[in-house]
Amino acid sequence: MHAAIAQCDIALPGAEDVAALTGMTEPRAILDFYQRLGPRIVVLKLGAAGAWLAAGEERWRIPPYPVRAVDAAGAGDVFAGAFLARLLAGEAALAAARHAAVAAALACTGLGCVTPIPRRETVAAALAAWAQEPTAG
Repeated sequence: MHAAIAQCDIALPGAEDVAALTGMTEPRAILDFYQRLGPRIVVLKLGAAGAWLAAGEERWRIPPYPVRAVDAAGAGDVFAGAFLARLLAGEAALAAARHAAVAAALACTGLGCVTPIPRRETVAAALAAWAQEPTAG
């Protein structure tokens, strides 16, 4: 797994996978570890606890978007897809991570992995109404 990540520009590990692979649990140490492997951007997905973003020397804690979760199946995949889509659309990594956090949270409000995936416009509206900002770390 780590050999493959060393070939990537962007890594999106989940906290549970990282703990199983490395035993590591501290977000900043995890970001440092994965960036040392080679990716220039690392997003550590923490599920209901939000995410951490490392882009170059910067570190940001992305808070979780508050929802009443029904089913978290596929939320990590929604986060990854939304993050990469926003990067490809030209957004900065921090804006893309905030968008992805909201998209993943909204996907948890319905049942299943596909039906509750929110549209970009829905995520943008929720994001515009959300006052919670990421914190530098």
